[in-house]
Amino acid sequence: MKYLKLEEIQQEEKNILKETIAFLTKNNIPYAMCGGTLLGAVRHQGFIPWDDDIDIFVPRPDYEKLISLLKKNQRVAGYKATGSMLKNSYHPFIKITNEKILTYNDRMGNNKQMNLWIDIFPIDGLPKEKEKTEKLYQKVKYVRNLYMLKTYKYGYLLKTNNIIKGIVKGIVKTFLVLLPYSILSKRLDDLSKTYSYEEEEYVGGVLWGYGPKEKMPKKDVLWKEFDFCDLKVMGLKNYHQYLTNLYGDYMKLPPEEKRKTHEFIAWRNER
Repeated sequence: MKYLKLEEIQQEEKNILKETIAFLTKNNIPYAMCGGTLLGAVRHQGFIPWDDDIDIFVPRPDYEKLISLLKKNQRVAGYKATGSMLKNSYHPFIKITNEKILTYNDRMGNNKQMNLWIDIFPIDGLPKEKEKTEKLYQKVKYVRNLYMLKTYKYGYLLKTNNIIKGIVKGIVKTFLVLLPYSILSKRLDDLSKTYSYEEEEYVGGVLWGYGPKEKMPKKDVLWKEFDFCDLKVMGLKNYHQYLTNLYGDYMKLPPEEKRKTHEFIAWRNER
């Protein structure tokens, strides 16, 4: 079995991105690169050299439109759309996947093999008040932690300096066998929609992402075109404030020990 090099993984993900952008554009669905993908577009005009994923934001009303379209046909050109809302995956958000490429992450205990993917997350409404925002994110974090405990292998949970904490996590994981992913995913989605995108002055990534750091005034959520490798992609016009909130001095490269990928291997599915 021949594993794909990082450059090959990035090329295949870029191919998925190209078709996804075409699909979104055709259906009048606005989007923006976010997280490390936006950082890569700004700082490197492409991938962060050591990165191995692509993240996209879509405003909640348009995200719901996208789900409706994908329920009719779970395809984006030659790629498969997956997610708990499409009833074909345990993930609480949309993934556009290449069924011809398999991946494996040693941390994962469930569904160890996955198809290579890019992620699409909703931008949701957030309250103006800091206290209410933090309370919402605390609830989301709690459910996400349960989700990750259910997903990670026992051995990975025990790799900690706090043995007692690792054992407690293992015990909780055992009981989580009784809790379906669908319930956790729905709870995350419901929490994310606590505040209306249309009615609130502030928005951000709630369901998944970087927490309160992604909160921004809705009036600032405008799109700007960026170069991403040989593609033209849309990102947040207020990218400077957004990236500063997430990374601080984002144009400065981190030390080598912090240049981490998602630590998966990938290979072509020969079947």
